[in-house]
Amino acid sequence: KDFNRALNDLNQALSRDPSNGAAYYNRGSVLALQGDRVNAMRDFQQAAEIFRQQQNPELYQRAMTRIQLLQMQRN
Repeated sequence: KDFNRALNDLNQALSRDPSNGAAYYNRGSVLALQGDRVNAMRDFQQAAEIFRQQQNPELYQRAMTRIQLLQMQRN
């Protein structure tokens, strides 16, 4: 698992297209695997907002579920 390479690729994707909800979601997933819950939640929240704006309820709900899971881990 090359987390740094994945993060670099996702950062590049987001610099090219800041409205890429999937890139935020995937970066949040990598950050969560690294134990960086705060930044993972931030990325999932950004992904959720983009998916909401794109009227994609399935992906919106998926991002919200990841946020809820991270919040439960913190408690």
